[in-house]
Amino acid sequence: MQTTNKATEMTQKELNKLYEKNKAEYLAEIQNDDGSYTCRGCGNSFMTISIHHILKRWFKYFFADKRNFMELCFDCHQKAEGTMKEQKKLDCFDEMSKIAGKLLKEYYKLKPYEQTLDFKYK
Repeated sequence: MQTTNKATEMTQKELNKLYEKNKAEYLAEIQNDDGSYTCRGCGNSFMTISIHHILKRWFKYFFADKRNFMELCFDCHQKAEGTMKEQKKLDCFDEMSKIAGKLLKEYYKLKPYEQTLDFKYK
């Protein structure tokens, strides 16, 4: 069994800081020329957008990973967080499912100690 040193473990505060940094980079990458964003759930353009975690936030390994982000308007984000029936109403449902499958496949190929945040981010 692998033991970890508490002094070297990534803290939630460090992870949140990394998330905010990656989120800002992601928003800059997806911003339209006019400063708006296009919702991948409905295709409409908005001046503000939500970042949805495809794999839920409690799945910390992908919490700050831009591959796990998807830009959604408020209404579509509500659907994405809702029931499967609601999620299937999104234009990006198939894409979200494929991304989730790829990320999980990657994760489960790792050895247990490689699945830690310290291994991924440090």
